[in-house]
Amino acid sequence: MKDRIRSYWQFVKLHKKKSIVIVLGVLFVLYKIFGGEPGLERELAVVEKRELIQEVSATGNVVASVDVDLAFERSGKVYSINVAVGDVVEKGDAMASLVGSELAAQRNQAAASVQSAQAVVEQFESALAVQVAKLDELNNSPRPEQIVLAQTKVTNAELAVADAQNSLAVVQAKAD
Repeated sequence: MKDRIRSYWQFVKLHKKKSIVIVLGVLFVLYKIFGGEPGLERELAVVEKRELIQEVSATGNVVASVDVDLAFERSGKVYSINVAVGDVVEKGDAMASLVGSELAAQRNQAAASVQSAQAVVEQFESALAVQVAKLDELNNSPRPEQIVLAQTKVTNAELAVADAQNSLAVVQAKAD
C-alpha cells in the first residue's frame, strides 16, 4: 500500500499540471453530485415496472407508413386511371385498366390453345377406341402374342389420352 502511495506522489511531483487538472475535475464532479444550489431539493424514487399511459393531442398531415407497388396480371398499355391521389379505395376496386385490344388478343390466343388441346384429346380418344376394338377382335382369336401386343397398344393409347387431358387442364388453367 505504501508503495502505491509513493508511486502516486512521484507522479504528482513529475506531472504537476496534470495532477492539478485531475484533482479539480474530481472536485467538480463531486460538487455536481453532492453540492449544487442550496435551495434545490433532490427527490429519490424507487424504479417500478408499470403501464405507461400518455395522451397526445396533435395536428398535422398523416403520412402512410407503407407504400404499396401495384401491378397488372398481364402486360399492356394503360387505357384509363380510375382514381386520383388521395382517393380511398377498397379491395376489388378497379384503379386502372389496360387497352382492350391487347387483352382481347391474349384472350383469343388462350381460347385457341384450349381448342387445340381439346382436339388432341379427341384424337387420342378415337385412337384408343380403335385399339380397344382391335383388342376385342383379337380376344376372339387363338393367338396369344397378338393379344399381348394389342393390350400394350391399348395401354399406350390410354396413357396418351391421360397425357393429353393433363395438357388440356394446364392450358385451361392458363387461359383462366
